Amino acid sequence: MHPKSLATFLSFGLRVLLEMSCDSARYGAILFERVGTIRVMVDGEVFKEWKLATLLAAFPPDGPPSTFERGTLADFKSWREETYAAREKAGLPVIRHENVQER
Repeated sequence: MHPKSLATFLSFGLRVLLEMSCDSARYGAILFERVGTIRVMVDGEVFKEWKLATLLAAFPPDGPPSTFERGTLADFKSWREETYAAREKAGLPVIRHENVQER
């Protein structure tokens, strides 16, 4: 298998997790709670990179409603606040949603 093919495959799987759909949120949430940056590299060159603080801040204020099992706004907001706290405690970057300018 060509290294870029493997990088493409891994990048696709990671993107699915980071989208936090109802099917991937349980596992994607772990990444947001515990990881600063994910880099997929090929031959020492960055193939794809995700900065999780930036992605977390970019979710809409009410989040993807189907993300959590109960699917309520309160569940997403409480998870996001808990994740901010966990990231701060771990020394990971935190960008709060309210500090992101709307585009």
